[in-house]
This record gives sequence, C-alpha cells and structure tokens, in this order.
Amino acid sequence: EQVEAIINLIVGSVTAMKPEFVSVIDQYGRLLSADVASAEAGKVNAKYLEYQKNVEKQIIQRAADMLTPIVGPSNFRVQVAADMDFSQVEETREILDNAPVVRNEHTVQNNSIDQIALGVPGSLSNQPPVTGEAATNDSQNTNARSEVNRQYAVGSSVRRTQYQQGQIEKLSVSVLLNSKASPDGVAWSDADKAQISTMITDAVGISAARGDSLSLMSFNFTPIDIDAPTALPWWQDPTVQQPLRYVIGGMLGLAMIFFVLRPLIMHLTGADKPVPELNFAEPPQEEPDYDNLQTRE
Repeated sequence: EQVEAIINLIVGSVTAMKPEFVSVIDQYGRLLSADVASAEAGKVNAKYLEYQKNVEKQIIQRAADMLTPIVGPSNFRVQVAADMDFSQVEETREILDNAPVVRNEHTVQNNSIDQIALGVPGSLSNQPPVTGEAATNDSQNTNARSEVNRQYAVGSSVRRTQYQQGQIEKLSVSVLLNSKASPDGVAWSDADKAQISTMITDAVGISAARGDSLSLMSFNFTPIDIDAPTALPWWQDPTVQQPLRYVIGGMLGLAMIFFVLRPLIMHLTGADKPVPELNFAEPPQEEPDYDNLQTRE
C-alpha cells in the first residue's frame, strides 16, 4: 500500500505520467513496484470474473423462472458457462453513397456546314440553278461536335464504433430435470423435452450463429434426508427470550433506582445525615440555707 501511495503521488505530480512508467526501488536496488503491477492486474481480472459470474447468474435465473411453474423449484438444476470477450475494440468505417450526385455540368455543342464545289472549273456546273429547281444538298458536309463535362459529388459518412467490453462469445447451458416430476411420474417424453428446450432457448437467448449450445437431460433425483433440528433449550426459545428481556430490564431498572439513584439523591440533599439530638439544660438546684435551719431549731 505504501508503494502504491508513492506511485500515485508521483503520477499526480507529473503531467501525463502513467503508473506503469513509475518504478520504485529500495536502498538495495530491489524493485518494489512489480508486486503493485501484479496486484492491479489481479484486481482487473477479479473484476472481469465477477462480471462473468453475474452474467451467468442472470441467465440461470431466467431459466429458473421458466422451469419453476412447470416442474417445481426442487425438480431441476441449471448450469451456465459463458465465454466472455473483454477486449476493447474501436472501429472506424467510411461508407460511400451508391448513387453519386451531379455537382457541376458543362456542355459544349458545335455544328458546322461546309459547301463543296464539284465539276470542272468554268463549266456549267458553276452556273446558278435554273429558276424553279431547288438546290440539292449533295455538295454539303456537316460537322457536329458535342462535349459534356460533368463533376460528380460522392457522399460519404464516417462511422466510429466502440464495442462494449464483456461481449458474450459463446454460451453453454445445461438443464437437468427430475424424471419423477414428469406428468406420468416416470420419464419426460421427447415432445415435452422439445417444448422445454425451445422455451429455454428463447428465454436465455441461445444463438446458433454464435455457436451456443443447450443440453437437456432427465434423471431421477436422489432424495435428500434432512435431519430434524434439535429442540432448543427453553432459554433459547424466541417466544421466551422476548418477554424475558423485558423482565430482566425492569429488574435492572429497579435495582438502579433503589441502589444507585436513591442513595445519590439522599447524599446530595443531605437527607442521609443523622439529625442531632436536642440537649435541654436542667434547672439550677438551690443550695440549702443552713443559717435558717439553725434559727428554726
């Protein structure tokens, strides 16, 4: 943990520094960060393994939800083995449109007619035609030239796809049924097995293109003998423990009041001190007058 803390401190202090580029050694030159890298790899593998187990549990629960109403909760067993792909794949694809669009079009068309002189020079062939006769086009040469320049724009779209990690490559599901839970109590028929197989295939998402497999077997389950629980002592009985708690709590409360709170209050108020006795003074006794006694005699 201390080595990992040192690596995190260095990574946080240096810009664009990654933990795999930091090595920690001791005073003897021994590498201490190798175990940290192994621990990080172990954490990643544990995370992937936990995710795979959760996927398998979900598939088992789907199959169990379909089988429980038919055969009962204790008359089937389902096991799933899922091959997962945790590779991080990113794909970039450029898609071109099939129908290009004309962006620019330039058309050039040129037609020309040339007159060709025929016959011997100076002959009547060069004379103008007689009135009433139309001139023929046999001596004309027509040149036609057409040029078309088009610029096409091809539409394209770039798609970037990042595939989620944890894709299921292959799924193998095995279902075991109790033969005694069949309608006749002996064995499951082929028709019943086919219906159950189809039901489970649709419930858990078995894909033939992916190469998934489903096996359905039926056997007689061995009954499990469950020992009856031993009787609990009376003081461990929940019906006795609950009232006993209140009784013990009440007794402790009374003992606290009489033996702790009451003496404390009496001590604070002084009620525990003894009351002093009142000593009344005795009346003085008169001494006898001996002179008077002698006179009387």
